[in-house]
Amino acid sequence: KGCPGIGKKGAEDLIKEFETLEAVFIAAAAEDERIKEKKRVALIEFRDSTADVTRQLVTLRTDLKVTAVTKVPF
Repeated sequence: KGCPGIGKKGAEDLIKEFETLEAVFIAAAAEDERIKEKKRVALIEFRDSTADVTRQLVTLRTDLKVTAVTKVPF
């Protein structure tokens, strides 16, 4: 699920307009006129409560040492 109050089409339109989720959040915080007030409020609340944790969960770590596993332990 995504941001409450913003459906699939709305989310697609925002990403097309601003290119990245981070840019959408920046525009919402800056009260960009291309985002209606109701959506701006929803985006800011979502960013503050959920988006940062979600982003951390899906970010690939590149700073970890990985060793080869030859046998799966289960």
